[in-house]
This record gives sequence, C-alpha cells and structure tokens, in this order.
Amino acid sequence: MVQQKDLPILSQRTVRLILLAAFALTHLIIWKIQGVVYVDEAAKYIRIATSLYEQGKFGDQKFIVYLPVILLIYCCKLLQLPLFVAILIQTVFAGLALLKFYSIACEIGSKKTGFIAAIFLATCIPIHRWNLTLYSESIFISLLIFFLGFVYKYRHDLYSKKYWIIAFSVLLSFSRPHGLLFIPSILIYLFLNASDIKKRIRILLLSIIMIASLFALALFIFEGGGGMDAMKPFKESHVICYIPTKEKMPALDIVETGSVYNDLLYYITHNKVHFIKLTALKLKSFFLITRTHYSTVQNTYLTVLILILYPFTLFGIFRVVTTKNPFLLYLLVTLIIYPLACTLQCDDWHARFTVPILPHIILIASFGLHQLTIKSCKNNNEL
Repeated sequence: MVQQKDLPILSQRTVRLILLAAFALTHLIIWKIQGVVYVDEAAKYIRIATSLYEQGKFGDQKFIVYLPVILLIYCCKLLQLPLFVAILIQTVFAGLALLKFYSIACEIGSKKTGFIAAIFLATCIPIHRWNLTLYSESIFISLLIFFLGFVYKYRHDLYSKKYWIIAFSVLLSFSRPHGLLFIPSILIYLFLNASDIKKRIRILLLSIIMIASLFALALFIFEGGGGMDAMKPFKESHVICYIPTKEKMPALDIVETGSVYNDLLYYITHNKVHFIKLTALKLKSFFLITRTHYSTVQNTYLTVLILILYPFTLFGIFRVVTTKNPFLLYLLVTLIIYPLACTLQCDDWHARFTVPILPHIILIASFGLHQLTIKSCKNNNEL
C-alpha cells in the first residue's frame, strides 16, 4: 500500500487558523478592490426587507425565492443594526463553510490535498467577492457547501435522511432560484442509494412530487411578471444577458402561447441548430468565466485560475468514473446537470451562475490531485 505524507508538523487547529487567515486576507483584498456593495440587486433586497419590516408584507412575492438574505436584512432592521452586520454574518457563515469544505476535501483525498483544495477555495476571489456584496450568492454558496457536507456524512445511508434532504433542498430553492437546479442530481443519488426496490419506488414517487413542485416554482418565477422573460435570451441570441452574440445565427421559428414551457419546447424542437449552437456558446461562457467587459488584469487572473483548476478537474472526472465512488459520482452528475440547466437562460455578467458550482469543481480537482500523488508515489516506489 502506498503511504502519503500528510501534514505531520502542523496540528489541525493550526491548519484551520492558516485557512481562516488566508480567507481574511482574501476579503481584505476584495474590500480594497470593490468595498462593500449595497446597490443594484442588493437595493431590491433591502427594499423588500424594508417593506416586510414597515408594512409586514413582502411587497413583491417573487422575492420569496431569495428569502435568507431578505430575512437577514429584516433582522438587522428589526434590531436597529447597520447593514454591515448582515455582511459580517454572511462572511462568518462563509468562513464556517470553508472549514466544512476542508473536512470534506480531506475525507475524499488526504489532509495534504484537502489543505491545498481549501487554500484554493479560501483565496478564490470570484466566490468570496459575494460575501462583501449584499446579494443572495453568499448565503446560497455556503448552504451548498454545508449540504455537500451533509450528503457526504450520510453517504452510506442517505435514504434514511431523505426528509432532511427534502428540507435542505427546499431551503436551497428559497435561497436562490438556482437551488432548484441542484435537486435532480440529489434525487438521482437518493434513487441509486436506496437498497431495495420498495425504497426506489418511494424515491421515484418522491422525485415526481419534487420535480412537479420544481416546475410549479419555476412557472411562478417566469410567468408571474416582474421582468423575467425566459424566452428573451433565445429570441435575441443572448449568451450573456443583454449582450446579443456576434455569431451568425439562423432565423428563428418561435411561438408565443402564454406558457413558457410550451414556448421553450416549441423553440427547441423547431430550432435545433440555433439551440445547440447557443447552448455550446453558453457552456463556453459558463466554464471560462472571463468577460469582454472585464479588465485585462481581471481576465488574466481568471484565466490563470481555471488553468490551474481545470486540468486536475478533468483528471479527477476520469478517476471518478473509474473508481465509481458514490459521493464523487454525485458531484459529477451535478457538474453535468447544473451547467446544462443553466443554458436554458442567458449567462450572468459576473459569472454568478458558475460560482455556486466552483466548490464542486474544486472537490473533484482535489480528488484528481490526490489520485495523481498516489500514482506518483507508486511510480517512485517502483524505481
């Protein structure tokens, strides 16, 4: 058996302190770059929270799918605390999520590769910039990491925790609409995790109920007004929202029936070439995360980031398929379903749709690095 040297000198307490120090330094850099952000989308959440505080009602019901950040702002108003306290709370929550991520990464690899993965996460500006922005991303990403920890902890008998999984899935769905897109992969994992046919039938029935609820909530979001037009990115060939693609695209055959699902299905079945080409461009935008409206320095940083991360991720994906580790297969299924689901809308200006999946990608990359170190150790022993 190949033995790897873990971190023999440093205690786990010291390692965690190093991670939190790197986390704090990263936030200091972000604060120097952008400060603390309370405008744009944050202003909408502040308005809804103010309405809830002053009038006891939500104002715009659509914002219920951003509930945690709105309730956080509401509590600040209720306790007469400055909004910076909300920023501080979600940053502390992100720090706790980092420590949880470290423990998961150590379990699926080694303490050494877990530390490297956690340092990568701790210093990942695209993720942590949202901790200093009063948007919904910060709490949502932290919840996703804790959800990963829950799934990993009970990976051998996840079926027994199915109702907790449902509760967590509902929480994610009401933290940000993209939480809906993480439900299919966990349902698949639950189905495969069930030990007998009766349990699988129950999971299948549960899946039908949850998928139906997912569609109903998506219908509520996209068909209830409020400026959300699910067909607009397809009609105007948007890869990134509000920026039409420069690629030459075929003419479209579309209908407007008043149902977003009917319109979308008609578009896909009658405009296959356009749909496939636009999907490919959206996937490219999703994974590259660079933007033409970013500065050269910012795009260079992001390019270096993915050049470091993605090779290990690709090797990790290959090893996940060959080793058939159930939890890692769950990560892989999520990595397939979530980006494809995101292509049913335009990509975000600041790659906000990519950011929630980055912890999953880093975990797969850390597994890839762990497998490479095992292979290297074996080769050295054979010399």
